[in-house]
Amino acid sequence: MWIMKNTSWEAGQARYGTGFRTAGYFVGKHAVTTKDPRGDQGHFGSPFVTYHALMILEFENCIRAIDPSIEAVPYVDHTDTDAIADAFRPERFGNLVSPPPVGLTGRFHDWELPRMNVSIWESEYEPFMNSTEIDSVKPYNPNTTSGLFLDAENHYNHSVVGRYPDPTGIKPNPRWFDDCLTAETYYDWLICTHWWTYFPKRLHGYAHHLMGGRNVEDTRISAPGLDVSVSPHDPIFMPLHANLERNWHIWKTKHPHLLSKYWGFNVQGYATIPTPFSFGQVYEVIDPYEGVALNDVVTSAWGFSDRQLQIDAHDDEDALWTNADVVCHLDTYSGTAPYRYAERSDETAP
Repeated sequence: MWIMKNTSWEAGQARYGTGFRTAGYFVGKHAVTTKDPRGDQGHFGSPFVTYHALMILEFENCIRAIDPSIEAVPYVDHTDTDAIADAFRPERFGNLVSPPPVGLTGRFHDWELPRMNVSIWESEYEPFMNSTEIDSVKPYNPNTTSGLFLDAENHYNHSVVGRYPDPTGIKPNPRWFDDCLTAETYYDWLICTHWWTYFPKRLHGYAHHLMGGRNVEDTRISAPGLDVSVSPHDPIFMPLHANLERNWHIWKTKHPHLLSKYWGFNVQGYATIPTPFSFGQVYEVIDPYEGVALNDVVTSAWGFSDRQLQIDAHDDEDALWTNADVVCHLDTYSGTAPYRYAERSDETAP
């Protein structure tokens, strides 16, 4: 990951091939997805798992391009106390509590936040975008006093990624993972894993909760890992979100009758209105918008193609993937995915 952080796009592509990506590439792509003026293309709606599955695969391709001996991106089961303790230590992803200005400990010490302004965005990020029509997507605050690539409302003002202490005392609970496997429909699975009535007590919410929380003395200040649009700044973002995709694939094994129905992915899709994070909030279901339906392109402003994913799924290798493509071609149940998730009981799985 340090190679991704410290190598330019041009140098990385020349040395490691077309699968190489910079660390900032994934932050920019996630930010465009989140800040899309049509509505969030990867959160608070039905494309949540389809979008993140594609992003994790593109990230994995990059990691393996740099070091082919790495077989897969690891996942962190963040409902397991031992797994959390193992992941959040200096020799892995840094201590769970790593407040600024010192920031992350160990291997990711001095993991810097990139600077951002209009010129940087237009020269280093915008060329990767697929759409020329959605030109209002500029997911940064050009007036921020810090000059860092953060959400406009985040007052975090430190040059390195840090994680604030947990003020709630909430502990991980394996039931959160298992309960979602009993969801009867895909919509119910989304509610269980992604939407919440009490922020940390859900799989997705707790993942971001682990990445840093807020400054208790000034709640306008969020750790980069809780700053949703740019949360891939935290190096443990991908392993935590891989565990969410893993839950989806296990959920499908419990509901094989949904295979012929696109695993329950509604043709029209689902969407909600996200409100500022607060304990006890409930999201309001709204009419679907472009991007959430089954046959819509996944985050068309900055999408995913066969060429990017290194998968031969379309006649045109530059065609952008739809939600239906993900459901059909990244399905570990039917074996169409080029990967599967290893379990502790499966010592031979990649």
